[in-house]
Amino acid sequence: MIDIKKIEEDIIHTGEHLDLMSKILTSYDIVNEILFKTEAELAKDFETEFANYQYILVLSQFELSLALKSIYYSKSDLEKIHNLKKGLSILYETKIVMDKLNPTLKQIKENYPSLQDEFKKTIIIIKSIKKIILFDSRIEEIRNNVFAHFNPNFTQYYNYFEKIVINNDLKLLIEIKDYLYQIERFIVKVRSIKK
Repeated sequence: MIDIKKIEEDIIHTGEHLDLMSKILTSYDIVNEILFKTEAELAKDFETEFANYQYILVLSQFELSLALKSIYYSKSDLEKIHNLKKGLSILYETKIVMDKLNPTLKQIKENYPSLQDEFKKTIIIIKSIKKIILFDSRIEEIRNNVFAHFNPNFTQYYNYFEKIVINNDLKLLIEIKDYLYQIERFIVKVRSIKK
């Protein structure tokens, strides 16, 4: 189910991308701050909202790829489950940060009319991701009881592991990772167009 060669290529690609984007965002912030004082109109070319959105999407893909690699090399089902809990927590955190980035989506909708069809398709993907994560209450429960915090009652803690279904959750991680890639491709297109 896991194409390890593709996952390892994704790790290299997204890792390099994160490093580059970190340098770009830092540079953009500095240039924006300098220009804003003297050339406010030109400073808009160095705003980082869309780049930041892309950065978050790449970061999520990177983290999911690392989790998938760990699952692939796991020696037992218990090890796979522990790695899956990390992947499910990444999904939950991705949903939270995507909620916080809603104003960026609103800005795209308002300022890029030429991309309305692609925007609608992207919104459907985003809503699909959020719906999956919200309606699968296990994801939040697993994140809150065995990843972000440890439930102090071992029996309850361990019961959350029984909620992880290896093949189903593995398929879910791969599916969401692919969705994130599609959203990122849209954000790249937005970044390449001048208003």
